[in-house]
Amino acid sequence: MNIPPTINPKYIRAAEVRHQITYPAIDQIKPNPGNPTTHSPAQLRKPARSMRAHRFARLIVVDPNNVLGAGHGRREAVRHLELTEIPAICTSHLPTELSPR
Repeated sequence: MNIPPTINPKYIRAAEVRHQITYPAIDQIKPNPGNPTTHSPAQLRKPARSMRAHRFARLIVVDPNNVLGAGHGRREAVRHLELTEIPAICTSHLPTELSPR
């Protein structure tokens, strides 16, 4: 690829990554052990209401092994809605800080 000199090549590589929309079963999605955040039931009510009303405007992000990169709260909210699957963006290009340790 011929890259103009004004564009940093690392941004081109990131833009070339292809993502896939998947619909994994809730039970197949693994929490990321590197994420220390927990959500109280009160914190989960707001995204659950939003999902009930608008469906899934914001998707969770998983790696090819269905480990969460983003969307831990949304995953828990979906559990409270008793849904069986959730749309997810699957990518193998998660930043290191989001990858499981």
